[in-house]
Amino acid sequence: MSARGTTILAARTTARPRVLRALRRAGLASLLALPVVVSTGCHETDPLESIHALQSQGEWLESASRLQALVEASPEDARLQLEYGKALLAVGEATRAIWPLRRATEDEGLAREAGVLLSMALLSSMNPDDAIAAASRVLELDPEAAEALFVRSRAYVAARREEDALNDADRYVELEPDDPQGRLLQLGILVMLEQLGEAEEAIAAAAPIFEDLADSKPEEAARFCVLEGVFAWEKGDREAGEQHLEGCLARFPEEPIAVIETVAAWDRAGEAEQATTIVRDALSRDPDRAEYRLMLAERLRAIGDDDEAEHVLREGTQRLEGPGPWLALHDFYVAIDDHAQAAEAMREALDRMSDPPAALRIAYADDLLLSGDLVAAEREAEQLPPPGVHLVRGRIHLARRDPAAARAALEEGLRLWPDNASARWLAGRAAEQMGDLPGAIAHYRESVRSDPARSPAAAELAEIYAAMGAGRDAIEFADRHLASHPEDPEAAALLLRLARRFDRTDASTRALAALAAMPGRKEPLRAEQAREQGSALAVAGSEDPAPRADADPSLESALIDAPRDPGVLLVLARALSAREPGSDRVVMLARSALMLGGGGEAGTLLGRTLVERGDFTAAIPVLQHAISSLPAPAIAQYWLGHAHESLGQMDAAREAYARSLEHPGLSAAERADATQRARAPLDDSRGRGPSAP
Repeated sequence: MSARGTTILAARTTARPRVLRALRRAGLASLLALPVVVSTGCHETDPLESIHALQSQGEWLESASRLQALVEASPEDARLQLEYGKALLAVGEATRAIWPLRRATEDEGLAREAGVLLSMALLSSMNPDDAIAAASRVLELDPEAAEALFVRSRAYVAARREEDALNDADRYVELEPDDPQGRLLQLGILVMLEQLGEAEEAIAAAAPIFEDLADSKPEEAARFCVLEGVFAWEKGDREAGEQHLEGCLARFPEEPIAVIETVAAWDRAGEAEQATTIVRDALSRDPDRAEYRLMLAERLRAIGDDDEAEHVLREGTQRLEGPGPWLALHDFYVAIDDHAQAAEAMREALDRMSDPPAALRIAYADDLLLSGDLVAAEREAEQLPPPGVHLVRGRIHLARRDPAAARAALEEGLRLWPDNASARWLAGRAAEQMGDLPGAIAHYRESVRSDPARSPAAAELAEIYAAMGAGRDAIEFADRHLASHPEDPEAAALLLRLARRFDRTDASTRALAALAAMPGRKEPLRAEQAREQGSALAVAGSEDPAPRADADPSLESALIDAPRDPGVLLVLARALSAREPGSDRVVMLARSALMLGGGGEAGTLLGRTLVERGDFTAAIPVLQHAISSLPAPAIAQYWLGHAHESLGQMDAAREAYARSLEHPGLSAAERADATQRARAPLDDSRGRGPSAP
């Protein structure tokens, strides 16, 4: 797997938890992702007073930096550990919060509060089983700890233990009947369990609470309004559900949650186009709402409309102040692998900050590195405090193909920051390039344990175990990679490929279902389903002249939904070729597949079909082009031999037949025929194309 497009801060995949998602979650404060040694310069009797003052003003980023310095000076102070973990949670660094919060739970007086926060951190870090255990320990201390019940219920949902989740949610609502969050959690689980009667009763009981919140907490009221519409939809009354959701948008036009949740409902229904229209309308009503702009750009990017996505984000840099719009534009350029433009956008963002977080400076160094400017990347790296300087140096050594130096630098950084999932992944890459497979596996596993969403380490493990023939482990890690990168079509493709290899239809079903849930992925999904159904025809070719009776209708239907997908065109062309060799429709489909990027495979089929039609002169350049683009062009060489032989070009025919034997891919019959034709004298007077063997 390529190391292209990966950063120390986070792996740059489609679903990466990078700047854009951090902004949407908690504002710029959430971008703290690197421990920084800071001197606070404070001499108060109680340094926590100034830190609490910062937090009361929303300065959680600064408070986290100051708390880190205090914790390093007094690591035995459980109260400081608790406060540090709390600050890290507030800035979106849940994984880093786990260690200080674990230390704080060792203090008997802080165990309850720290335990609740620890369970939240574990849940946010995608460790639901550990979150359940942490919350359970709190409940052993205090069976009526409502916060622990709330977190454990959510963790049970993440662990797919909905019945347990409902028990905790019900108990929480009993303890905190007026808390809207508890009501929403309970309702969501009931709908998930399809207990629609109980959900209807719960909605009726909660309605007065949310009605009272319409003025004071319109966001909560808007969320409940949307939930009512989704519930009507789930009951089977789609028309009523649509009308209710439209009413929510009209009633709460200023609440992004109404737009977000309504869009999510349409996405779940498979109506991505309608969902995008809602986002467009919301942005047109409020063009200065950054969240709508980011949502629209993400959706445009997902359906491949990069030009309009770039325009939407560029417009944001002109309308909106601060670094946020430039960070969003930066992430867009990273997603399309334009790292020079990404570096320029990040530079603009940094110039708009008085004291940029080290994490963003790392990202800037990484952009320079990926754009090929290693000298500038090194210059930026030298300005970073430890461990950032070590981690970026390691990345640079990898780019220079010096895995030993890269591993040394990365492991020095990991000594100071052992839970950095992306650095662990890069250290694994270095170890793998050095031939140390056990060391690579160890680093990859630690990366997955720390935070599977921040790197493709799970995908690396899936590939390694697949190469070892360990199908169960390969599928397990491919599943974990897809779970942590749910919007990345490549993650679904990996699972689908391994599922085919190890004959796991359950995994294949999961992969296709995940692809179907991705916004803008309907057409590629239909294409993949068509390729899946026609795969037997694709490999059988002329050896299976009777395609399954149910195959063609499915492929024809897929062609309607994905008319420009070369894979669909190629599979359908092969199916028709097996029954109607040389037909006009096969030529048309194969030529369309070739023009749309079908490559050497499409060229081979088109050339073969032209030979079968007797159009030998036209077939030769098509087959020659296919041969130049295929790593193993045995079939194309074989049919090129037929074309030359039919035109009486015997030396060229013998050479083509001989070359076809140099590569794998020929059937037993084709190999025997090519061997005979390459060695035996050919009948120069025949002047006709041979029959397919």
